[in-house]
Amino acid sequence: MPPANAADRKPPATRRWFALVALTIATLVALGIAELALRVLDIPATPKQFEFLDPDNTVSELFGANAGIFTYDPDLLWKLDPNTELYAANELGLRGWLPRRPKAPTDVRIAFLGDSCTFGYNVAYEETYAPLVEQRLQAAHEDRCIESILAAMVGHSSQQHLVLYQDQIARYEPDITVVYAAAWNDYLASVGMTDAERYAERHAWRLQRMLYRAIGLDRATEASTPEMQSRLKAGEAPFGRRVSKQELRANLEGIQTVADRIGSQVVCILPPLPEKTMDERKYALDYRAVLVEYAQAHGLPVVDGTGVFDSYRRARLDAGETPAPLFLDWVHPSVLGHRLLADAVFDALAPLIPDRPNPETPSIRLDSFEPHEVAALSGAAIEIHGSGFDRPQAFDRVWIGGGWVHDAHVVDATRIRGTVPLLPVGQHDVRIITRAGVVHAGASLAVTPPPAQHPITAEVRTVDG
Repeated sequence: MPPANAADRKPPATRRWFALVALTIATLVALGIAELALRVLDIPATPKQFEFLDPDNTVSELFGANAGIFTYDPDLLWKLDPNTELYAANELGLRGWLPRRPKAPTDVRIAFLGDSCTFGYNVAYEETYAPLVEQRLQAAHEDRCIESILAAMVGHSSQQHLVLYQDQIARYEPDITVVYAAAWNDYLASVGMTDAERYAERHAWRLQRMLYRAIGLDRATEASTPEMQSRLKAGEAPFGRRVSKQELRANLEGIQTVADRIGSQVVCILPPLPEKTMDERKYALDYRAVLVEYAQAHGLPVVDGTGVFDSYRRARLDAGETPAPLFLDWVHPSVLGHRLLADAVFDALAPLIPDRPNPETPSIRLDSFEPHEVAALSGAAIEIHGSGFDRPQAFDRVWIGGGWVHDAHVVDATRIRGTVPLLPVGQHDVRIITRAGVVHAGASLAVTPPPAQHPITAEVRTVDG
């Protein structure tokens, strides 16, 4: 009889234990391989499809009608597509300019947190209230560098504000953080998942997602049923709000915690809302109350957007005039609305700018530019002449009048080139912003009327220059 091998000599209980361990390891390996395969094949689909409610409570897909404008982001859920032609997207997938050098002791950086109202829905970047405030503060402190960061995105809620602020914006060390929250998105009825659930979904196992869908526990799938679509259309919130009032409060406190850590003064804007919106969505006032409580609890400066807009209307009516529209739709401020907000925010921020005289002097010289005259809407190139342009961090950005030259780039030590932004007819100052303050050209660029077939006004500009 042949001798028993080692496995045969083990007691039955030991063999069963080894078999169980081997089976467990094999099962885990198989599940890991299956999970990896599902992720590679994107099965079932990742939460790239974000459905939200339109003003008439119709469900729409964020990446459907806006294909080519937004792209999925694992942290923010979505951001600007870097290839979009509608907006000048920066490296964070946000709109506008970002600081590209270490912060100097005399710099003043202001972060503007918000949704599409701060982003500037259907309003040119330079006409949104954040850059307008920056320009006014810069004009009042020409020996300093005032920098605004437009930390805002279409459709973002306070949940996304917090993630953006703590993960991306805080590293820029803003001296002031302006918060414009809960204007619309937080209190929208969620479609399938709340924002907190969407964030949790990012880390969910694909196998779990498949199981939930198979047994009917996937809320995203449930939201597509006729019954739920009907309830959403009727104004109900069967899945809750995108962000509850308790979550809004927690998100605001989270922003405050980050601001306190980096030494940033928070200023709170109470979003203005049209009467129609407040009448049809009275719960908006409940969310506004959370903002008021938060600001009072921390003793924050507050800009009452509704009060600002009401004051304008009363003044026009008292003068026997018809007030101009302050909203483009149910929530978004018009160009005039942004200007009024900019005036009020400037008044709130001006006392907060520390008095720190700048010991530095500009290291560049701006001598001249060509051409001296361009036609409006021509998209003409401009070349600025001077010296010192090739020095590291010689300048931050170039402005012509109220327009930011977003593609300004150094050719050599004596030349900067860029494209003239959209500007109204008239004379416009050419200036360069440096860490040592503003450098003026000493001459103006003349913008002449465009050809007759291309009328232009100073009031309506919907594309970034």
